[in-house]
Order: sequence, then structure tokens, then C-alpha cells
Amino acid sequence: MENMSREASTRVDETWRAVEADTLFEGTLLPLSHRAAWAQTQPKGSVLHVDVLGPAGRRITSLVVQRDGSRILPGHVFLRVQRFGYGWPMHTWSAAIQRLTEIAKADSKVLRLNIEIFLREDREKMHELLRANGFTSVPPRSYRHTLTLPVDQPDEALLATRKSLRKRLRDAEKAGAVIRVLTEPQFAVALTALQQKAMERSGGTFRIPDWPSILKFSEAEPGMSRVVGLFPSADAVAPDTMLGFAWGCMHGDHAEYRAAGSAELGPEHRGISISHPLLWDLVRWTRENGGTWFDMGGVTLKEGGDDPLAGISATKRVFSETVEEVGEEWMLEPHPWKSRLAKGLGRLIGKMATFTKPSVEKSR
Repeated sequence: MENMSREASTRVDETWRAVEADTLFEGTLLPLSHRAAWAQTQPKGSVLHVDVLGPAGRRITSLVVQRDGSRILPGHVFLRVQRFGYGWPMHTWSAAIQRLTEIAKADSKVLRLNIEIFLREDREKMHELLRANGFTSVPPRSYRHTLTLPVDQPDEALLATRKSLRKRLRDAEKAGAVIRVLTEPQFAVALTALQQKAMERSGGTFRIPDWPSILKFSEAEPGMSRVVGLFPSADAVAPDTMLGFAWGCMHGDHAEYRAAGSAELGPEHRGISISHPLLWDLVRWTRENGGTWFDMGGVTLKEGGDDPLAGISATKRVFSETVEEVGEEWMLEPHPWKSRLAKGLGRLIGKMATFTKPSVEKSR
């Protein structure tokens, strides 16, 4: 790659796109959150594109850093790198981590740098590099374990050993249910509502995605992002009739089951499996766009019991029983005294909010 003078920028322009093209050409499999097209959907100034230079000053790769403002200390920021590791050649890891460390330490406004690691192998090497640069391991915000499915084979081969999946797909087809690709903005409110309902049932929490931007992006970049909805019939395709949805994201040579939601079904639809037809659509989409494997987007290790997510994991296990440990998170506090100050102020504000809440007497 030819070296360019700009090594970090928040502006998505032709220079960023040229660097990205070079990075892809040299063999890095950039995840969606590290692509220029995706960065354009994010709030202005919220992402930083970073060139990573090798020993001779030659660019060897690039990556993207998310910047979130602090509510406790105005003007200060938290930095986060998503899904780093898999896709980047191992010889670029050291320089990339060093560059990120330099950026965090050089800016007095940075309170914390978190790197979300996604790796299928060579974890110890990554650990050594992170520790050498002052990072410590913290509980991951994303998932630690997932199910993986090879998709580089015909439909017949994928379905041959999955009798339960075949039945669920047939049942949905017999019921007349149809899948439609969603790109129109009128579906955004319904997607939020269905995701909210699903999370309430499972006891989970989530940050509401910017569905209008995601739908617009999916229309512009159908090979990078796909949102699909399941409807009772071809004559009932509307936001208020949607039974469920699924969102898939491409990350180079594989796709991730990123988000989903479903309605509470009435008696007339309870024989339809919502998730399986949608997931099957995303699996085929992955293969059609050059992917070789599919990431089911996290899985719990225990089945049944009191785990509210066990049902979701059981749905995913219809496709695959191959569990892999892939996710970790590592943190660097480049200016420790400021981090301690922010944490202290946060705890104080939390206590003050508790004290100022009006008391409510129990009814007698």
C-alpha cells in the first residue's frame, strides 16, 4: 500500500474509501462496523478511521474506532473498537494495538478505550499483545460464545441432516407465510416494537438500533446488510401484520445474526416457526454474497433451567451444535485519575438521584 499523509480522520471521503480498498486488497476481512459505507450512517464525528503503519512507515491495515461522549464529564469521550481480531492478518495485530494505545494516550479527553475481540483461534497471542500495551480483561459487552455453521455447500446438503429444520420450513410454507426484504422506512417503528417485545419476554436489555438508517443502508448495500420480515401471507405484508424479523450483517467471509424480534402469535399462527425461516434466509444470503460460514450471534451454554435466553439458544441449535468461544473485551484507561473522577461522579449522581426520588407510601 502507498502511504498517505492522513493517519486518522472522522471524515468519510474518497481518501477513506481508497484506504479501505487497499486494506481489503491486501487481505484484511473488514467487519461491517469498519467499513466506510457503514460509517456514513453514524452520527457525524462519532467514528474515527485509523491507518496502521508498519515499521517502515508503510500502511499495513486500517480500522475504525467508535467515539461516544461522556455524560459525566462533558467534552470527554469513550473509545470502542468492535469485532477486532478475526479478519486482520496476525502480523498487523501488534501495530494496530500500539496505534490505538497511542491515540488514547495522546488525547487527554479520552477516558477509556475498549477493544471487543472476536477470534476463533490464536487467542493467547492476542492476550500477550494487549497486556504488553497496558490493557486488562473485562466482562464483554457482546457475546463470548456462539454457534457457527459452514454455509459453503448447497441447500440440499445443509438440510440433509437437519430434519427438524426441514419440518419447520415446510410448516411455514404450508401456512402461506412469506418472507420479504425490508428497506422501506415505514417498517422502522414495527421493528423496534417487535424487538422490544422479544427482549421483554427474555428478560434482556438492548440499545434500540437506528432502524431508519439501517433500512436505508440495507437498500443501498444489500450485500452488507439484510433485514427480512415474516408475514402471514403475500396479501398481508404491512408493518402491523409482521410476525417477526431478522437482521444479518456481513463481516468479510461470514455473516452475523445481529438482531431479531417477534410478535406474540395468535391461535391462527402458533403452528408457524418465526425464527427458522428468517434465519434460513440469512444463511442463504450469506452464501450468495461469498460468505463461507455463519455466526449465530451468541449462545448460552446451559440449556433449559431458569435461563430466559435458553429458548433463543434452542432455536439456533436447530441449525448448529458447534459452539465456539469467540468474544472477549479488553480495556485501557489512558488517564487513570480522570477515569476515577468520572466513576466517582457517576456514583455520586446515582446516589443523589436515589435520594431525590419522591417516596411513595405503601397502601394500607
